[in-house]
Amino acid sequence: MEQKGIALGTSDFKKIRIKDNYYIDKTKFIKYIIDNQSEVLLINRPRRFGKTLNMSMLRYYFDCTIKNGKELFKRTRNNEPRRKIHIKTRVLSMYIHDTKRCKRKKL
Repeated sequence: MEQKGIALGTSDFKKIRIKDNYYIDKTKFIKYIIDNQSEVLLINRPRRFGKTLNMSMLRYYFDCTIKNGKELFKRTRNNEPRRKIHIKTRVLSMYIHDTKRCKRKKL
């Protein structure tokens, strides 16, 4: 039997699920977001606390342009079928850590 790996530094939910790596299942967070009717949701956590991985998980759950997104949620705590609103939702995601640092020009 092949031993599962630990995906250190991986912040892509799909990669972790496809490789069947160990991870802490935070898929119940999706239900919290759906049930929470706030216009704005602020997620503040310390560094290396899984913010980017959580955003990736939400993207794969809600984005209608991702094929077979529901397959990633089998054997998780949130394996409910996606609702009609989720199937029609487009997700815009931007990861700040992927951008290069710019030096400020002195005026």
